[in-house]
Amino acid sequence: MPMNTITLTQLKASDSIDLLPLWGDAETVKYTYWGQVHDRAECDALLERVLARYAADSRRHGPYVIRNEQGQCVGLVGVNIIEPFQGEHEVWYLFHRQFWGQGWASRTLAALIEQLRATSAVAALSATAVTDNIASWKLLEKNGFQRRAVIPAGFDRNGLTLDLFEYVLVLDKQ
Repeated sequence: MPMNTITLTQLKASDSIDLLPLWGDAETVKYTYWGQVHDRAECDALLERVLARYAADSRRHGPYVIRNEQGQCVGLVGVNIIEPFQGEHEVWYLFHRQFWGQGWASRTLAALIEQLRATSAVAALSATAVTDNIASWKLLEKNGFQRRAVIPAGFDRNGLTLDLFEYVLVLDKQ
């Protein structure tokens, strides 16, 4: 297998062991709406809620565990729906800090977009990134997302209120 190859596999309950250090890292979840977990029980409960949410609605895609060629969990990626659903699909991603800045996010997002173009009815993707998270909004732009709006104070979590950039990508079907 070539170096830096990614594999996207459907999230399952047995992935909990890989998610505890991901969801448990305050810096990793800082600019996200994932709540930080502090122990295995909290991680298992969050994982159960995520699996139930995605199983309940076929318009959601994933979540997928991102694994490298050694089978290590690099992170998570998925496509959610914005409720009330009006055709808007939102992509999200979360990576273990040890893999930041190595191209994993770019390759993962490109692979997910390719998969959605080939196999789903998703016509467009949206995403948001806090304006302070330069790496995230550059990742979106590198993968063809266009900035469509700024949402003042759109991110408000744990006493941190920041503006959001909102992005869109129209998926041309292959």
